[in-house]
Amino acid sequence: MSGEWEEDNLQGSRRIPPLTIIFITLLIDSIGYGLVIPLIPFYALEFGASSTLLGLLVAVFALMQFFFAPLLGRLSDKVGRRRILIYSLLFSAISFIIFTASFSFIMLLISRIIAGMATEYGVAYAYISDLTGERSRTSAIGKVGAASNIGIILGPVLGGFVNIYGRFWLPGLTAIALTILNLMLVYFFLPETVKLKNTSVNCENSTPLSYIKDIALIVKSPIIQLALGIVFAMGFAFAAMPVVLPLYSWDVFGLGEAAVGVFFAYIGVIGFIIQFILIGRISKSVKDELIILTGIFLTLIGVFTMPLLPSIILFMTSVTIISVGVFLVDVAICSFLSKKTNPEDYGVTLGVSESVSSIARIPGPIIAGLAYQLAIPAPFYVAGSLILAALFLSATIIVKSA
Repeated sequence: MSGEWEEDNLQGSRRIPPLTIIFITLLIDSIGYGLVIPLIPFYALEFGASSTLLGLLVAVFALMQFFFAPLLGRLSDKVGRRRILIYSLLFSAISFIIFTASFSFIMLLISRIIAGMATEYGVAYAYISDLTGERSRTSAIGKVGAASNIGIILGPVLGGFVNIYGRFWLPGLTAIALTILNLMLVYFFLPETVKLKNTSVNCENSTPLSYIKDIALIVKSPIIQLALGIVFAMGFAFAAMPVVLPLYSWDVFGLGEAAVGVFFAYIGVIGFIIQFILIGRISKSVKDELIILTGIFLTLIGVFTMPLLPSIILFMTSVTIISVGVFLVDVAICSFLSKKTNPEDYGVTLGVSESVSSIARIPGPIIAGLAYQLAIPAPFYVAGSLILAALFLSATIIVKSA
């Protein structure tokens, strides 16, 4: 089902190429979430939430992603990518509506639960895998994935601006409008890539238990297990950055909120350059397995060197190296997983990957915060040990694939 023929055929039937629509869809989606995510802690404090309840808002979103990403991925294999993308965007819109209308912490919590039930990225990457052949897939996934990095940069900036004119409700309203625009774009312009055969019969015979069995069957593959281990280790380690970077930059260099905002915008720019420009060129001559290994190695170097000396130059160099490594791995691991999967299982496999990444983001910040309280270098060495494990898993994949 995958290959350049399908891409050319679908592009010929629509004015806007499908990959362009997916890029725009993820761009608008990430801008929408970028509008409200930085405001959620402040919104929760308005309702008297404690730090524990703030953590609950983060954890419940990741937990819902953990359960729903593989299930929706499998559903997209059965009933089509387009239908599940529409479902996800609809739930995103509902979550933003509840966010905007919230008058209690419980409503805010419900909005995060519903937001976690929307899992656009795994399905979107499965859609890309449907359209592309193995030679062009890494480049396509990278370019579409770059949309999220643009959103990381633009969303918080736009959210901060509109929040001046309507505290909390106007960013929420803007996110609703963007999501409705996204729904219309997908509904009217995005073609289906899954060949639907006896869809109604398949749906009638499918149960949650059958989906779980399908997921378990996919995960049994040793190569898939190794790749998912890398996803977990890298996700766990990188999730610590939003906690550690602000603390470290303040304690060591005396840099406040504005500087930290610049750091994260800088990371987003690096992500865009790697995913939109460089990964496509690199993947023409380098296999995914080697890109993954190189990315993990760079991340390891950056994590271990950052706390060595109190130098802003070393700090920024380490941030750069870590960011380059992480973004190389993010694209290549997604492409690698799709290439090791049957086309009819793209959705469930990439959904499981998104699920593993989501669950890794729960303990990562918590353990990093606890380690930082013990000693400033501690979270770097905790993350480094996980990245070292990922390096071993990556080397094992290369040996097994040889």
